[in-house]
Amino acid sequence: DDALAKIVPDEVFQGIGSWEKGDYWIATGYSVEVDSLGKGKGTRTEREFAEEEAKALILKQAAISKYPDYDEGSYDLKGEISGFQTAATYRISAKEGLYLVGVAKKSGVQVSVLFNARKARLTAIALFEAGRYRDAGARFASLTQRGIQDMETMGYAKAASWHVNLDSGIKGGPRLEALD
Repeated sequence: DDALAKIVPDEVFQGIGSWEKGDYWIATGYSVEVDSLGKGKGTRTEREFAEEEAKALILKQAAISKYPDYDEGSYDLKGEISGFQTAATYRISAKEGLYLVGVAKKSGVQVSVLFNARKARLTAIALFEAGRYRDAGARFASLTQRGIQDMETMGYAKAASWHVNLDSGIKGGPRLEALD
């Protein structure tokens, strides 16, 4: 759509992502042929999957804009897009798959987020187990601030804090406590 193509920035044609431009949310979704052979056994096309991904990216971008602390690992996102339009579809030579650039007016995008304690806790534990103690500690702190203070969560929070302290090279009593 030539009229919509004037709205989209050049970088949308570089790959998957989402952008904000004036009164519009813009996103590039992607799909490969094998995706369309999933649950529906070929009934869904590459285009539909790429459009679904572009819409999800727009909803995520709108959520981040409205709720700055939103992250997929701690919140459930509900949203609706009315007036979504396809600005372009394209393929990149030597790459498999279809790219779809979608555009939606900001006024047509409605989002709400709800903190999901179970999801946030599982994300924090996964970060801890991956050795990302600073990120895990921040997530455990968020949980305890929201009143989730069971023994296991508190134990993980303390352990993450101790790892952060040890990694930062603390000395004296706090170091001994962390080593303990």
